[in-house]
Amino acid sequence: MPWVVWAITKFRPYLYGSPFRVVTDHHSLCWLANLKDPSGRLARWSLRLQEFNMTVVYKSGHKHSDADCLSRAPVETPPGSSDDDDDECFLGAVNTDDMARRQRDDPELRALIEHLEGRGGTVPRVFSRAVPTFTIRQGVLYKENFGNNNSPWLLVIPTDLRGDIFQACHDDPTSGHLGYSRTLARIREKYYWPKLPKTVHLYTRSCHECQRRKKPPTRPAGLLQPISPPTAPFQQIGMDLLGPFPPSTSG
Repeated sequence: MPWVVWAITKFRPYLYGSPFRVVTDHHSLCWLANLKDPSGRLARWSLRLQEFNMTVVYKSGHKHSDADCLSRAPVETPPGSSDDDDDECFLGAVNTDDMARRQRDDPELRALIEHLEGRGGTVPRVFSRAVPTFTIRQGVLYKENFGNNNSPWLLVIPTDLRGDIFQACHDDPTSGHLGYSRTLARIREKYYWPKLPKTVHLYTRSCHECQRRKKPPTRPAGLLQPISPPTAPFQQIGMDLLGPFPPSTSG
């Protein structure tokens, strides 16, 4: 009952003077208007609703599926997703033999390794200008480090292990989902692969958690512009939230 009084009072400017129906699954509300000698709260509620031209219609609860989303419908967790997964941190290790094998499984790295070992082979274009900076140590390919950290060599990462590097340097809770610059700096401390800045940029821009939780670093578009008052209750107003878009070939 209190929710009926609250809703009708809330929308009084739109309901006053017009006939309307109240559809409810609360059967006791139907006989409120016919209640003799009401007292206490029932009397106050009945008195407050007497100024409205309303009709109470009963509708059983199982037919009120349209209102469940606003009242009693339970919100179930979608299968396959859990908040506990975000707190898990996976640690793994790749030994020297395994790393050497994975590097040779990568076509571009295999060609570079064969060239450095003197077995011929065409150096891929992405490595052509930096061939003197690469070396093979214990069968594993490294690149000379020109940065300021203490490691003189950077491990060259094959394609199938780059996702694990992003997981360790960006996605894990201990990594903090840092932005592009700091994620790139963290990876450059130990690892290298071709077009590293570009892949880091694309990865951080497409990270689901970063897009969902982080505030955009850019300034707001500008001050809000006032909208003219509506001329009637429940008037529909359209607003462009996106654009302008480039015209297509068909116009």
